[in-house]
Amino acid sequence: MRIDVPPRTEDEKDDSIIRIRVDGTAEFVKKAVAEIGSLRDEVKGEKIQVLTIEQRHHKGLIGPNGRTLHKTIVEAGGPEDKSIQARIVRFPRPGEESDRIVLTGPPVVVDKIAERFMEFAAREMIEVDVPTDRLSRIIGTGGRKRMELEAEFDVVIYVPQMGRGNHGSLEKVKITGQPDQNQKAKKAILVPSLNLMFVDVAGHCEKWRWSYNSGAETTSPSSIE
Repeated sequence: MRIDVPPRTEDEKDDSIIRIRVDGTAEFVKKAVAEIGSLRDEVKGEKIQVLTIEQRHHKGLIGPNGRTLHKTIVEAGGPEDKSIQARIVRFPRPGEESDRIVLTGPPVVVDKIAERFMEFAAREMIEVDVPTDRLSRIIGTGGRKRMELEAEFDVVIYVPQMGRGNHGSLEKVKITGQPDQNQKAKKAILVPSLNLMFVDVAGHCEKWRWSYNSGAETTSPSSIE
């Protein structure tokens, strides 16, 4: 049993017709031809669009662990299965110097993804100096705080790896988004607040508020009834 698909030629187009050879038993051939025909009909309704977006934006389009790309495809009406998503959006291979991104899928889905990608490419990136001991507060447990910030301001936040600098040194946190949203996200990062509860042995409870603004820390206790 064998299926031969001819290699793609240089002058071949996406709508070119090719001949596939199927060898095997009558039952196998019949089944293979039916499945190939089904795939052919499915592909006929698809749209292929090639976007030219500078490679420096590709990492931001994909996001940490592919989270941003996954969200973009699902919100465009695409599937949640990552293996299927890999066929819908194809970035250049690692090491390949190319700005081309190929989108393949239902026209409505492809158009929405393309619109989102081009919008992202038009965004700006700013850098914010943050003390190394504050990085974990930006990320949060399991990355939850960073995801909340990204969702609230529609930005992508890159937090450098912790543990590289000395205690109190500054690290650059990168924010990518629309200019006004970048500034809002920056403010949220530079002026976070954290409420902590402390209970002494006698059962008395005090509430402390921690805040950070331009490198200054303040704590203000207040009794809780």
